[in-house]
Amino acid sequence: MMTNNPKDNAVATTIELSTIQPIPAHERHGKPRDLFTIWFGSNIMLLTVITGALAVSIFHLSFMWATLAVLIGNLAGGLFMALHSAQGHN
Repeated sequence: MMTNNPKDNAVATTIELSTIQPIPAHERHGKPRDLFTIWFGSNIMLLTVITGALAVSIFHLSFMWATLAVLIGNLAGGLFMALHSAQGHN
């Protein structure tokens, strides 16, 4: 049975004050794998599906090559975004 703790609600509705400063270790929570759904959901969008369809219909690639091209493009884009996010505050 879940209880409604007002303290938990207060923490969830506050504005984060840390902005770009490094977060102290004792305030951190979660793991990098917890971000999988955010990254996966943002990459599975209509534009990606349309790009794959254009690769098959206009560039005459097979379905497998079109899928591989879309995957490589998403991985390359994700890599550069990951590098930008890892820069942080220097």
